Amino acid sequence: MSLRQEGRTDEAWQLAVSLPEEGDTLIWKKRAMGWVLHDYLKAAATAGRPGVFIERMKQWLALELPADEKMMGNAVAWQVFRMLHSLKKQGCPDLAIISNLSIAVRHIPLARPSEVYSALLKALAGFAPEWTGFVAFLRWWDIRFFRPEDFGPEVINGRSLPSLVERVAGAMTKTVLAGVQQPPEGAEVLRAGNTLVVKADLDFAMEWLETLCRDYPRMTWLPYHYARLLMISGGKDPLKVFLPFARKKQTEFWVWSLMAGMFPVHSSEQIACYCRALICKTLPEYLVKVKQTLASLLIRKEQYAAAKKLIMEVVDTRKKNGWKISGELEEWLQTPWYRETTVSGDTEKMLRKLAAGAESLLYLDLPVCTGVINHVDYEKKTAWFIAEGKKTGSFKYERFGWIPKPGCVAELKLEERTGRNGKYLHVCHAVRSAAPPPEELFRKFSGKVRKRDDRPFAMAGEVFIPPLLVSQVQPADGAAVSGTAVLSYNRKKERWGWSAVSLQVE
Repeated sequence: MSLRQEGRTDEAWQLAVSLPEEGDTLIWKKRAMGWVLHDYLKAAATAGRPGVFIERMKQWLALELPADEKMMGNAVAWQVFRMLHSLKKQGCPDLAIISNLSIAVRHIPLARPSEVYSALLKALAGFAPEWTGFVAFLRWWDIRFFRPEDFGPEVINGRSLPSLVERVAGAMTKTVLAGVQQPPEGAEVLRAGNTLVVKADLDFAMEWLETLCRDYPRMTWLPYHYARLLMISGGKDPLKVFLPFARKKQTEFWVWSLMAGMFPVHSSEQIACYCRALICKTLPEYLVKVKQTLASLLIRKEQYAAAKKLIMEVVDTRKKNGWKISGELEEWLQTPWYRETTVSGDTEKMLRKLAAGAESLLYLDLPVCTGVINHVDYEKKTAWFIAEGKKTGSFKYERFGWIPKPGCVAELKLEERTGRNGKYLHVCHAVRSAAPPPEELFRKFSGKVRKRDDRPFAMAGEVFIPPLLVSQVQPADGAAVSGTAVLSYNRKKERWGWSAVSLQVE
């Protein structure tokens, strides 16, 4: 130990090798050699010398230490992590080195779960999808050994990053979708475009992601990864999985581009999604592929003016960046329709017209809920409602292009969200409805007014008449009135009651 502490590693190695190998002393010799090899591994990792590191790792594994040597195993595993980190910084081009290190890890006696066990997974995930062995390693690693903290966000230098679980899910998804050039012997494969996907890897990934999406609904990125795999599996509808994520990320062009692929080819929904993608604010270089895809759809629909406008923008962006003009573009540029079509007007205006209805696609998975407007603040342009099941909330009505009145019926699509003050119902969609209001939410009433001069409100039986109605109708105390009322919750008295939304003096 003293030789190692003094940095005299070679002398420590010679001493360890010279120890006797008989009886109970053999394990002590292996431990001594193991710790010296740990120091050699540390030196190789620090110097960024993977060849030396792997040779020393072979020596360490050849000791065949028992499974209970977890303290030394964990220490060696940290050196593997350090080597992987160094290789990532170097931009390691030799993925065979990564494969060798991942195989070595499987033979180290490790505590599971543990910090180093999670750290190794994190490091290896950084080499996916170029390193195609990640899914196989993840299977060995065993997802049961994630620690509770692996499910929470990671903060590095004040920056919040997705949880380790989400990053591993992303690396796994990318690896599966990248496919393989040469499938393992006897493996069943699926063809996704020009890519061969190993079905066993796809099934493993989808099963895990389905479980995670169910058990951790607040993890933002899991539905995105799951939906991408569902798009090639031919099973469950990916749109239902993807929509909650899409609503959170609807300002991103790639969300709409991916969603377009979940609708039938050439459909109006697909075109609307691609158009909506192009309205998002981002650099034109990022939109080249989307514009070209949309142009091909518009050509098929014989919407030549819009298609030509997009093609012109794609060609212009490619020329500015010194990029090649693809064969498809060259072919379009030579067609009679392209030469004969004239274009004019604002591109964004054209796209917004074609994207009409795209926003409503975000809420296809949400059920329609019938509600009644019970209060409107016209200065703040906010309407309050009560819906079936005594669901309450409010929304800015300008978002939906109509001005509600108290007592009118609305068809709502609601989504539960969590804010600073806890859970609340977010109104995703609201339209006026001609349907009669539900009886449990709306009723007619009549009676005599009870009104005190020192209070702005009044009562008619059990119905509360709010100050605004009192000031508008000005009923006298004892006057006979009738009207309509909506069910409402009295927070002060913590009970449900009725609040008038219309009133007339008899």
